[in-house]
Amino acid sequence: MPGFSLTIATTTSCFHQAPATIAPAQTAVTILGQPVATSSSQIGVVGCPFTLPTATPQPCLAITWAMVSIKVTVQTQPMLLMPAPNSGIAPGICKGAPQLPQGPAMVKVNQIKVFAT
Repeated sequence: MPGFSLTIATTTSCFHQAPATIAPAQTAVTILGQPVATSSSQIGVVGCPFTLPTATPQPCLAITWAMVSIKVTVQTQPMLLMPAPNSGIAPGICKGAPQLPQGPAMVKVNQIKVFAT
């Protein structure tokens, strides 16, 4: 599925609105001066307030991204992509320490100049 490429400047958050940061896995290819995010990029979440009804904290710690380019790679790694606006939720899954899914990721700001498949 085609989509807009993510960069380390993409503003994301977990389902519970805690900010997430995309760590650069490469610096060779940039869009608008920001390194492109690839499948080897780590997306970390900081400050998630999620707590289960039993009062056990289960904060989101990372986001696993499911949508990658099937045609464009950067240093042999596929680029992370975001669907076009109004085409549904982001293809990222927020996960806590035991790697259990806790909801979809939210993309708040992303570049819209580079579209890939």
